[in-house]
Amino acid sequence: IATLPLINVWNVDSRYFFAIWIFVIWICVGCQYAFLPTCIAETFGAKYTGSIVGLFVWCEAPSSLLVVLCTQFYQELFKGWNGYCLFIASCSFISFVLSIFYKSNIDRERII
Repeated sequence: IATLPLINVWNVDSRYFFAIWIFVIWICVGCQYAFLPTCIAETFGAKYTGSIVGLFVWCEAPSSLLVVLCTQFYQELFKGWNGYCLFIASCSFISFVLSIFYKSNIDRERII
């Protein structure tokens, strides 16, 4: 998402390039739903996978409302689209860094 502001830098028709770029981003979101249950089962155990996936799906509604509010007031909050895209990317990066430091104590041999 942090690369979206670069669309204006490249000398191409931004309407089509934006549509292609958003399509590529949404392909990655689809991969998240394919890999998420397996990663949750390996991290927290098969016993809790269903409830954790349900929590992730439920949390999409309030987080979508938050994204809508941020989008409505992007100019005041983030000083434009560049700041907005960088904010969303920094949230993803913080989540990634936090996931690196989480150590699971699940016995993976017992799960399999």
